[in-house]
Amino acid sequence: MNLKVLFLNLRIPFLVVAEAKLFLQTLCVLIRCQGQEKIIRAVIDTGSQSSNESEKIMTQLKAFPLRTETVIHALFGGDETEPKSHKVFAIEVSSLNRVFSCGFEAFSEKKICSFIPRIENDEILNELKRKKIVFADFFREETDINLLIGADVLGKLLTGNTVVLECGLTAVETKLGWTVFGKGSCRIDNFLPSLSMHSMSLPANKLWELEVLGIASENEKQKDDFNLKVNKIK
Repeated sequence: MNLKVLFLNLRIPFLVVAEAKLFLQTLCVLIRCQGQEKIIRAVIDTGSQSSNESEKIMTQLKAFPLRTETVIHALFGGDETEPKSHKVFAIEVSSLNRVFSCGFEAFSEKKICSFIPRIENDEILNELKRKKIVFADFFREETDINLLIGADVLGKLLTGNTVVLECGLTAVETKLGWTVFGKGSCRIDNFLPSLSMHSMSLPANKLWELEVLGIASENEKQKDDFNLKVNKIK
């Protein structure tokens, strides 16, 4: 059996009260596979040895896998998953203006990660506009992350151009478009979904329980109110 061990950052959603928003490297790209194409939202993750695309998108594109490989994921903290079969697809990804495209293989995954907020703060967007930086994560119809671009592909995409913004974020140019990440100075007052590269031995149905998140609840009504707030943010 062909068994691979791949390093992968396990993302577990939790809630934090933050004074500044922390943004990850996200962008919208055009994905093609076997004559079909679709605009999707992607995240760049240098901590992952492999690139991954969602099973949903591959189904929508009516794609056929090249092969199936059995993989053990080595997670942050030293934990390893049980061997799991992943379909491998050959995909082509291009910038939205179709100026650049590249092909690579990606493992299929049922869900790439939980919600990642996009930059919508006017102060940040205006600064990007003044500096003539065309932010690539602007396609408002796409919210889910359906592609993870790992270290196996990222090296081919970087141009070397970076700009440190006044708000504290860093803009990095890739051949697929500009991404912006880091901890910004824009203040917020509400609860935000966040992503952690932290490994936690808990079943999936326990991740959103208030006790696991470290938030005490006196009764079920408080829990319902809390879930309502999270849904509004999504």
